[in-house]
Amino acid sequence: MKKSIIRSISCILIICLLLPAQGFGDEEKIRYISVQADGPVIEIRYDLLPGREDKKYTVTIEISDDGGRTYDVEPYMITGDLGRDIIPGRHKRIVWMIEREFPNGLDLDRYEFRITANQQGIGRNLLYILAGAVVAGGSTAAYFIFGGDDEDDPFPTPPGRPPLE
Repeated sequence: MKKSIIRSISCILIICLLLPAQGFGDEEKIRYISVQADGPVIEIRYDLLPGREDKKYTVTIEISDDGGRTYDVEPYMITGDLGRDIIPGRHKRIVWMIEREFPNGLDLDRYEFRITANQQGIGRNLLYILAGAVVAGGSTAAYFIFGGDDEDDPFPTPPGRPPLE
């Protein structure tokens, strides 16, 4: 009986662990993206909204040349408000110097841009690892607190220590 209770508690804890963690970067942080071609450069502007706490973000840009099916274009000549340690605010700017990468030009209508911002600090993977440790430790503690059913134990009790002479 006790083992089934422990198993039930462990299963509930594991199911809770597998549910997505809410409030850790899932919110929409990027607003008002505009893309403007100006001669040899493409200028991308966006607003990075602050989260619950005023922290720094890692901002990445992904570029698609097939209407958004895949985002595998890797720009090399790109500068501006992207990478680590980006502070929230309005009028953030990324400049892609396309003339240096594509001297013959490119069809901008085919391109789609996606900007993401992840709050720096404790990552989701670390939270899952810590939660997993809590579940494993809690299950083990529950087993020892409630004790196992000795009647189901297939192993005999070990012999006692020989008496001292």
